[in-house]
Amino acid sequence: MAPPEPPPPSAPAKRKAARDPRKTGAAAPANREAKPSEIVAPPVAPPPIPPPILAAPVAGIGAQAASGAAPVEGPGTGGGGQGEGTGSGGFGNGQGSRGQGTFAEQISGRIYDRDYPKAAARAGIGGTVWVRYTVTPKGRAQDCRVTRSSGTAEIDAVTCALIEKRFRYRPGTDAAGRKVSSVVEEDHHWEVTRDFGGEGDQPPER
Repeated sequence: MAPPEPPPPSAPAKRKAARDPRKTGAAAPANREAKPSEIVAPPVAPPPIPPPILAAPVAGIGAQAASGAAPVEGPGTGGGGQGEGTGSGGFGNGQGSRGQGTFAEQISGRIYDRDYPKAAARAGIGGTVWVRYTVTPKGRAQDCRVTRSSGTAEIDAVTCALIEKRFRYRPGTDAAGRKVSSVVEEDHHWEVTRDFGGEGDQPPER
């Protein structure tokens, strides 16, 4: 008896196509809207508070009339007759000690007729020269300056030169008795006299 015939080969199974999970024709989800981050400026630090300016507790020693031992009234801090500063004036609203300073006092030094510049004397030229100079705590005159000319440069120069060379002072003091610089302002009058150059010359009028 013949064996049975084998069954015919089966047809290969058909693969189903994978379906797109997205529905056909459906709208895409909305995009997210980008928002910028907020920028905040850092806080500004307040400016530093400047330190207070401390005033000097006592009047200083100076060469000017406002800070030296001036003999006139004024609002400065020196030893004037009256003032509103903190110094040693006779009267004041400050906190300094009440007292009276002294002004520089001339003790030696003169300008004579024989000191008259010869060229100016021969020409009969005279005049008045106004000067300003400093009396140091050592009593010497220095830094002489002409504030108003006599009109003759030679007379102006001789006047200052003789002042610095000859004039000596008892220096001024403040209320505490300390020697201070003082400023002197004065005028010197030059006039040719008949006995010019003779014996016994007198100092010209100042």
